[in-house]
Amino acid sequence: KNIDTLTRKGYRVLAIDLPAFGYSDRRTDFNHANSNRAKLLWTVIDKLHLNTQKWHISGHSMGAGVALAMAYLQPEKTGKIILVDGVG
Repeated sequence: KNIDTLTRKGYRVLAIDLPAFGYSDRRTDFNHANSNRAKLLWTVIDKLHLNTQKWHISGHSMGAGVALAMAYLQPEKTGKIILVDGVG
């Protein structure tokens, strides 16, 4: 419920269902390690040509671990990290 507020404040928001969550595919052959999910998200950002800026990365619950892994893998692309009720 934060996307509208963030976009009104001028932020570009990218919200993704991680594999096996939300409406995404539930394949059993996907490696669900946080590091693999982080690589996938950076790949999406690169494929969308959104890699020209630093990202403020937010993760809730299990997504907090993914956010930390993203920052670890690409610190030069990471602005801030926002963890909400994180498992890290």
